[in-house]
Amino acid sequence: RGAVSLINEGADIVIRDSGDLQLDDVIMMPASFGQVGVPQFAIPQRSPLQRFLDNSGSGSLRVTTNGAITQTTGGAITLSSNGGAAFNAGAGEINLGNANNDFVSVGAVSLSNTGANNITIRDGGFLNLGAVTTSGNLSVQSSGGLAQAQNTTILTGAGGSSFNAGNGMITLNNVGNDFSGSVSLTNTGVQNIAIRDMNALNLAGVSMTPTSLGSLTVVTGTGASNNGGDITQTGAIVTGTGASSFIAGGSGSSIMLTNASNDFRGSVGLFAWRDASITDVASLQLGASNVGGNLNVMVGANGVSGTGNLTQNSAVTVQGVTSINAGAHNTTINLTNTGNRFVGGVEPTPMRNITSYNVNGQ
Repeated sequence: RGAVSLINEGADIVIRDSGDLQLDDVIMMPASFGQVGVPQFAIPQRSPLQRFLDNSGSGSLRVTTNGAITQTTGGAITLSSNGGAAFNAGAGEINLGNANNDFVSVGAVSLSNTGANNITIRDGGFLNLGAVTTSGNLSVQSSGGLAQAQNTTILTGAGGSSFNAGNGMITLNNVGNDFSGSVSLTNTGVQNIAIRDMNALNLAGVSMTPTSLGSLTVVTGTGASNNGGDITQTGAIVTGTGASSFIAGGSGSSIMLTNASNDFRGSVGLFAWRDASITDVASLQLGASNVGGNLNVMVGANGVSGTGNLTQNSAVTVQGVTSINAGAHNTTINLTNTGNRFVGGVEPTPMRNITSYNVNGQ
């Protein structure tokens, strides 16, 4: 069976297929397009959003199959509508990975399938996700940012999830999100990344522009049980100079960020009910932190002399023992904030690598 092309002005597009479906070009234009030839983006004294809404229909795109939903090599989906789109492939994959796709809709894009089937979606601009449900791998890519519609969730199985927002923000902080598999996050430029999981979260990697001011915020344990919010990693975290904050909100939850290639170029705040461990390839600056158990910090994991200093810009509270491992010679440790509370004491090691040691709050 051949590919399907669809062109519509203003109204809904609904398509169902009992098997696989391959899409070619899908274009949803505002109703005014057919009247004047082009959308009226030049209306004076109207904001860009108002002008977009003036020329965007409320039509939606709804695609439902009992097999795979894919695209032809040159096909593109272009939605100039505020009604959003929904793709449900049943027990089939969803592969909408063409670079020319443009879900310019004010509405959100929802994606769902079942079984060990993957979901891939790509947008040439900004992408606003609706409800997403899959047990396979999830790959989301845009060139201008990623976000979620209000009151929607992303629910994944054991498959990994990858989010790449190009030169745009990543905002996936809805409280009902549940990433059962590992998650990788990538963007460039001066853009923030925020992600939230109702249970535990494993980071497969975070990549931000080293010189950018974008911040990284990771929050877990927001579910009703409130007891399973560990933050762990399987890949390196490389941030810009903006602050990072890791909040393991579930009761009994810990933070374990011990990859030797981690590079936190901005300050890092750690909030955990139990233990927290963090490693940096070079120097590390602690932001405001509160750890209910033990705190383990390793700096200078690259072993390069003089590159593994430990400092802070806000008070740190640790109920257990604070262990500091200096991985390189000529390490300086300056934790001198007067608000520090290291209840269980501080244990620096090895002293032969530490040339300056100043700690308040022991």
